[in-house]
Amino acid sequence: MPKTTNKKSAKKSSNKKNKKGKDKSPSKDNTSEISNNSDNEYQRESPNLKLHKIILENFKSFLGRNEIGYFQDFSVVLGPNGSGKSNIIDALSFVFGLNAQQMRTRNLKELIYHPHKSNPSTNKAQNCSVEIIFKTFGQNEKQKDNSNEENEISFKRTVNSNGSSSFYFNNKKVTQEEYSEKFIEYSIPVNSMFFILGQGGVDSLLSSKRNKIEQIIEILSGSYKYKEKYDELVKTLDDKNNELNLLSSQINSIKLDKNKIKTKIENKGLYKEHINKIQSLMKKIYLYQFAEQDAIKSFCEENLEGLTEEIAKVENEKKEEINSMKENEHELGLNKKNIESIMNEEMQLQQELDQKKNKIKINEQEIKKYETDIFNNISVCNQLKED
Repeated sequence: MPKTTNKKSAKKSSNKKNKKGKDKSPSKDNTSEISNNSDNEYQRESPNLKLHKIILENFKSFLGRNEIGYFQDFSVVLGPNGSGKSNIIDALSFVFGLNAQQMRTRNLKELIYHPHKSNPSTNKAQNCSVEIIFKTFGQNEKQKDNSNEENEISFKRTVNSNGSSSFYFNNKKVTQEEYSEKFIEYSIPVNSMFFILGQGGVDSLLSSKRNKIEQIIEILSGSYKYKEKYDELVKTLDDKNNELNLLSSQINSIKLDKNKIKTKIENKGLYKEHINKIQSLMKKIYLYQFAEQDAIKSFCEENLEGLTEEIAKVENEKKEEINSMKENEHELGLNKKNIESIMNEEMQLQQELDQKKNKIKINEQEIKKYETDIFNNISVCNQLKED
């Protein structure tokens, strides 16, 4: 774990309560549960880091650009109530990507500096940022970062007036996921439960029950990582001991039975005789097994010849069927051609039939016309006769 944890915990030790004696921190107990985040991802080789300085711009009570540092191996921030000590812890929480509740605010927009009632002439800032710079040492050539200064790395987070955040690593804009991966790459465990202790965290820790304090000590010492493996090994050891005891009991029981049987056989003078009979029976068993294998082998060889003949016969039948199918395919092709020819003739006949039908319709229409003319002429003749 980087050395920054010592500095942060030292700053938190200077937190004070207000005049009424009540803690200013949120009521949520940050020791209520053990973090499930595995530290395995932080076990990779990485350069050692040392907190160098923090740059705050328009963050909470810090108007404009403010540089805090350079930090020593042990640093303490002192000041009266309301001087902004806790805001430095909030700035660290912000730049490490923690949520708004851990910074004692409802949303990120409230982190931007706004003028106090006592100084209303100051304009409200439109954005804020926090940048933290680390010094690296003990770094291999493969692990050197392509930054402006070879032995420095920086993390920066900003918030605009809309409440949206941007993330930068070594002054290069990155996504939030890439930003988080850089913490893992440099073994900065920002998701660990006690990476940052908020205001009142120490008091909350001391007021916890004994078993909870023991759990916290296990987390801080790192021994909790091996608890599951330890429990598994203890369970395995107990199971093996139970199996061993059971086997020992069975062995002792078998030995007693063996000794009893051996004693009975020796007393009757039959021990050696039984041994010889057993050996003779074992030889006979082996001979029977060999004879059985020879019989199976002979049977398989005889059946193999018959199966070979059947396979040859099936192959011949297969070839005949294939030839027959080819002939059928040829005949089918001829039949298709004949069918196509017949269909063409049928189409021609149908066309001629349609033409004749059309002529018949035309003739019928002409006949009707002639009949109408004849009827009209007859009517005219009749009228002339009457006249």
